[in-house]
Amino acid sequence: MNAPLEGTWQHASVVHRKVSYQCTHCGKVSTPRRKYKCVEPNRAGPITRGIIYICSECNRPTFIEQSAKPDQL
Repeated sequence: MNAPLEGTWQHASVVHRKVSYQCTHCGKVSTPRRKYKCVEPNRAGPITRGIIYICSECNRPTFIEQSAKPDQL
């Protein structure tokens, strides 16, 4: 495994609900505290198309594509 990525991610939003996933970089189960969202505007409400989570272990990004559904993340 590589050393954790140095630095801080700018303009990332806070993850407000408990999320966990296996990091594609370090292989550990991560409970991220920061994320970036790709959101499509919609009359019924925004639709999240993808999320980039920042691993709480190695500080590296993992992209997770979302199915088309109202924004709940």
